[in-house]
Amino acid sequence: MKGKVVPSNMKPLRPIRSYSSHQGENPQKILPSKSIASSMVRNKGLVHLLRYDEVGLSSAKGQRFTDRLLLGKNNLTAKITGVKVYIDIETELIAGIQCTYSGNKRAGEHVKKDKDQREKQYKEEEFVCRGSSFIRSVTGSLNSEDRLEFLQLTSSDGSTFRASTAKSANKSFTFEISPDEYPTCIFGSLLVLKEPGKKERSIIEHIGFEIQGDSMNSHSPVINEFDL
Repeated sequence: MKGKVVPSNMKPLRPIRSYSSHQGENPQKILPSKSIASSMVRNKGLVHLLRYDEVGLSSAKGQRFTDRLLLGKNNLTAKITGVKVYIDIETELIAGIQCTYSGNKRAGEHVKKDKDQREKQYKEEEFVCRGSSFIRSVTGSLNSEDRLEFLQLTSSDGSTFRASTAKSANKSFTFEISPDEYPTCIFGSLLVLKEPGKKERSIIEHIGFEIQGDSMNSHSPVINEFDL
């Protein structure tokens, strides 16, 4: 699969990679740091392929996050069934995110909240998939500083959820997820702002998803387990 096309004024993204024995890569090295996911798992006789796609850049001061440790290194087929988004009231940028996975497993809140909650910093918007549906596609946009300003999620039953407002159409993005794939784990980086006289607040500067696909339907190469 080819990497997506991004606007020329954006900083280059790392290419999308599939775990392939032909590339001579160690799958643990190309996953986000702190992620220890295995590259494949057998389920009902199928080999499941895991790759990832991402947008934005993690800065030196960014605080990286991933739900992989919660899901477990061998749970590569979990589906995202709900998402809560935290929107900064002052800047309208997306300050944080929390996902719920199949089995009603809710991950941690990836957001920086001030200990003093008397002044509400963020507006919370939540999307819960109906029935057995799950998140199928993700699009959004970055602002002029490459920080997440808008997120749109579409579920497998066609329902759409929009968080915040897209203001920078020239920096819109779409995660490359084919019809036989779905996002299975979120990761990214939070930038915590510490301005004099203001409460600490966070902004998502980097966001990505591990993407699962069945090898029988996917065009990506399948890893040879003996090459690990």
